[in-house]
Amino acid sequence: GDFSKPIVDFKMPTWKGRSPVFQGYAAYGQYMYVLTGTTYDVNGGVVDSEVTSINLKTGQVHQGPVLTRAGESLSFREPEGMAVYTTAAGEPRLFLGFASSKAGDRRCNIFYKNELI
Repeated sequence: GDFSKPIVDFKMPTWKGRSPVFQGYAAYGQYMYVLTGTTYDVNGGVVDSEVTSINLKTGQVHQGPVLTRAGESLSFREPEGMAVYTTAAGEPRLFLGFASSKAGDRRCNIFYKNELI
């Protein structure tokens, strides 16, 4: 690939969400999906993970932030990243990754949403 020129280059927009902690992003079509949030240890056991979509053509927030309760029952529960997967039938799924469990025994937990925002 040609890595000399970015496909897009814009200042990240600001928005008011439950947590300002950026945890990852994934691009699909004309949108970039951003995951924010913190661990239960940091936020007092409150779910604060959110997904926001940004239009890659304008650099503006398209939708969100939208609270996600994916993995709500996990211990520790820290948002870690995102990816878009396309099924054999062509259905896009937004994968959300969360770390869980105790230090030294961390687990990777992946959930998906089959509706992109």
